[in-house]
Amino acid sequence: MPLDMMEKNEKHYSEADIFPENGAYEYRYLKGGHKYGLGGMPAPRKGSYVSFSKLLRMYRPLILSFIIVMLAFVMRRYAESRREAVLDPSAVVITVSDPSAGVSLKIDTAHFCYYIRKAEIDGNKAAIEYDETDPRKYWGVFLEKDKSTSGYVSDIARQAALDSCIRDTVYAMEAGKAGFKLDDGELEDIGYDAEEFFKDLNEEAALRTGLTKDVVLEMAEKEALSHFYMLDLARKDVEKGGALSELEAVRERYDTGGTYYEELLKGYAVSIDEEEMYKIKPGRVTINNE
Repeated sequence: MPLDMMEKNEKHYSEADIFPENGAYEYRYLKGGHKYGLGGMPAPRKGSYVSFSKLLRMYRPLILSFIIVMLAFVMRRYAESRREAVLDPSAVVITVSDPSAGVSLKIDTAHFCYYIRKAEIDGNKAAIEYDETDPRKYWGVFLEKDKSTSGYVSDIARQAALDSCIRDTVYAMEAGKAGFKLDDGELEDIGYDAEEFFKDLNEEAALRTGLTKDVVLEMAEKEALSHFYMLDLARKDVEKGGALSELEAVRERYDTGGTYYEELLKGYAVSIDEEEMYKIKPGRVTINNE
């Protein structure tokens, strides 16, 4: 339907149909007693029209320029996202040192991505529930439960992986000093689980992260050694009456945030390469990376 527009000056009023029903553009502006068209140019004689195709020809250079600019912007953003996704498996991201024993352990991207992979497996279940058609959206959701857990899902998952990796490294070093070892049966079970874990990785994810069978097995054994050592400490607490169950003791004393662990951690020096760590974005490392 035609739209009416009134334009006022000192002496004249004009009325124009901006979008005539026949699809053409009609000029009927009066300014200072003269007829003008779009852009202030003199309008054609009364009753003349400019077709839409003619307008396209007139503004073709402007339209093409706009398209080129938009394509350049999109391509740049795509290139940036690809660069962000490129990881250096050999880059050291965490260094854990025990000054009392004179031991320092460096953890590179490949080994740390063992924990990122576990975080992504758990998070992907929630991501599919959140949006089955595009699970990547979940990792960009901002959560604000409290100050310690506020942030984007991807950042929270990275921090959780980091905390777990440091905890297991510290307890594995403590287990070594205490002479605590895994038995053959436990090592056999760990080897089987590690092999299944690696099989679930697609080829692209393995190449991008540097996760190999040997890396996965090494990290799985260290993780298991840490957990069994924590359970052994918890069992002793229960025997002494210091806790009602091993689970309670682990949660309250030996896990991240636990009283024993936090005190133990003070005796270690931990350094993190923030630049390399930031490149690791859970939700796009071993999943959603097509």
